[in-house]
Amino acid sequence: MKKSLSFSKRLFLSIMGVVLVSSAISTYLIQDKSFKNSKETAELYMDSIADINVQKSKDLLNKAVAISRGFASYFEVALKNNQNLKKEDIREVMKNMLLKNTEVFGLWVEINGGILFKTDPTLANIDGHDKDGRFAPFIVNVEGKISVLPGADENYADRPWVDGPRESGKEFVTKPYFYPINGVQTLITAAAHPVYYKGEFIGTVGVDIALKKMSERIRDLKIFKNGYASLITQEGTIVGYPDLKFLSKNINEISKNKFLLDLPKKLRENKKLFYKGIDERNGLMSEFIVIPFEIERTGVFWGLILSVPIEEYLENTIYIKWFSIISGVISFILIGIVIAFNTRVLDRNLKNITNGLTSFFSYLNKETSSTEQIKINSNDEFGVMAKQINDNISTIKSNLDEDVALIDEVKDVVEHVKEGRIKQTITKNSKDESLNELKVIINEMLEIMSENISDDLNKILDALKSYQNLDFRHRIQNDTGKIEKGLNNFANIINEMLVENKKTGLVLAKSSKVLLENVNVLNTNSNTSAASLEETAASLEEITCNITQNTTNVVKMANYAKELTTSANEGKSLAEETVTSMNEIDDQVSAISEAISIIDQIAFQTNILSLNAAVEAATAGEAGKGFAVVAQEVRNLASRSAESANQIKSLVESAINKANNGKEIATRMIDGYQGLNGNILKAIELISEVEVATKEQQSGIEQINDAINSLDGKTQENANISNETKKVADETDDIAKVIVKNVDEKEFIGKEDI
Repeated sequence: MKKSLSFSKRLFLSIMGVVLVSSAISTYLIQDKSFKNSKETAELYMDSIADINVQKSKDLLNKAVAISRGFASYFEVALKNNQNLKKEDIREVMKNMLLKNTEVFGLWVEINGGILFKTDPTLANIDGHDKDGRFAPFIVNVEGKISVLPGADENYADRPWVDGPRESGKEFVTKPYFYPINGVQTLITAAAHPVYYKGEFIGTVGVDIALKKMSERIRDLKIFKNGYASLITQEGTIVGYPDLKFLSKNINEISKNKFLLDLPKKLRENKKLFYKGIDERNGLMSEFIVIPFEIERTGVFWGLILSVPIEEYLENTIYIKWFSIISGVISFILIGIVIAFNTRVLDRNLKNITNGLTSFFSYLNKETSSTEQIKINSNDEFGVMAKQINDNISTIKSNLDEDVALIDEVKDVVEHVKEGRIKQTITKNSKDESLNELKVIINEMLEIMSENISDDLNKILDALKSYQNLDFRHRIQNDTGKIEKGLNNFANIINEMLVENKKTGLVLAKSSKVLLENVNVLNTNSNTSAASLEETAASLEEITCNITQNTTNVVKMANYAKELTTSANEGKSLAEETVTSMNEIDDQVSAISEAISIIDQIAFQTNILSLNAAVEAATAGEAGKGFAVVAQEVRNLASRSAESANQIKSLVESAINKANNGKEIATRMIDGYQGLNGNILKAIELISEVEVATKEQQSGIEQINDAINSLDGKTQENANISNETKKVADETDDIAKVIVKNVDEKEFIGKEDI
């Protein structure tokens, strides 16, 4: 059988293996960490360069957009408030804005003709007017010199600074283009802003920015040795590049790299991009970083591209890699020599400690009665360890003897407790705090059990056995424990409860019998009351019908009395009219009587005259005969007139008498109508009182009828309740008998005295 390696050799091989693996891992981790650190450092360096240059580019472009926005607001507010703008003021504002913002190359206004000012052909190409005379100033600042130029023609076909804002409805940055400044073609871009009036697009205003400084800054940007930067727009137009001859060209004109060709589309996603590939400019494997940015909420994106050769930022990593490998090999060899020496010493000391511990474990396992000391005389850790082990072996041996004595006493106490005798105490002690603590806990437990339960559990068991047999007369004597006292109290409570239950059951049985008798009487009376109420309700129904009919008749009588009052009033009115007519007839008859008196006097005078005429005629003789005849006729007529007048007078006097009689009769009729009307009013009052009383009687009878009906319903319910009560009384009687029976089945003190 192959001999196994010693601990020292295995420790040596293990440590050397661990050292080897650790060295390899540390070398790898250092190399990896250095690579990552170098890459992170390079990326941080490139990020800082990118951030600085992106921010500078954004600041310039954003400022241009902000200026155009403020310039557009200047016109929109003026138009909205109907302010009278002056051309001189507008040109002055533009000049001041150019002087305050030296980065701005030019300011221009492109507002439809007739909106701000009328088009004046006489001002064509003068003071900011175009060739048609429309006010469209273009003011530039070239090296501190301000010039006012005419704007582009309103009908000019290609005007992105107008078409872009009109189509987007917001700020717009044009594609960069070359523009001659002092005879030099300079790359510029325009930031335009739409102008609206009453919701309608009327033109644009904007700012022109020279991109020369931005392009030169990007050109001069160096990253490590061969790294460089470039700046492009979302259309792919190159704004910054190491070679300025490519400015304003499209990226697809200088590169065939698919990543770079797809960049214009990806810039609009506004996400940082990374790419590794061959740089077509220098042929080196490079890391490309693209940082897109939006120009002041315009939706226009530009992008800064950084290209850095990978090998230029990994130089430190290669150096650290070889340094780590060499230092790891040297460290491994030195560690192996030191560990080999120390493992030999360790092996010798471990053998001595093993022999000493083996002897001690044999003593613990009762294999031997004594132990051997560990013999190590060195003053190192092993010597200290051997001394401490020897001291502890002696102490443990002494403590074990005490522990055995304590455990034996615990066994005796446990046996007594098993027999039910709880009042026991453990007196032995030990150096083992756990055993002492256990002893204290057991003693406290036994004391608490003795106080709470009993000194002798057998007394409790006897009591419980008696209670289990339903005999509650048993009591625990000398009850010292709380449970003993509780059981005795429990037995007393049960005993009292059983006595009370039996008394209650007997009383309940007696009461249920009386209740049954009363319920039967109540049931009979309820049924009789219900029948009587039904008859009373029927009689009241008939009375209610009669009173209702009487009420109707009284109402009719009241109506007839009112109609009679009306008729009496009409008769009285007619009688009064008759009296009036009689008075008028009396007056007319009096007038006729006077007229008849006059006629009678006339007839009397005529008769006298005719008599005198006859005397004269007789005196005249023959000549007066004819006149005598006439006088005679006149006399006859006068006599007849007098007779007629007397007859008429008699008739008139008769008529006066009759009219006076009629007047007296009409007066008596009026008095009679007045008396009749008073009696009718009294009759109406009596009828109204009778009507009210009848209605009150009807209402009272109806209320009595409703009450009788309600009482009848309640009586029916009482009858039903009495039936249910009889059932409850029967059940109560049965329950009382069951309670008495259950109580009699148990044994308790005072059972026979009830």
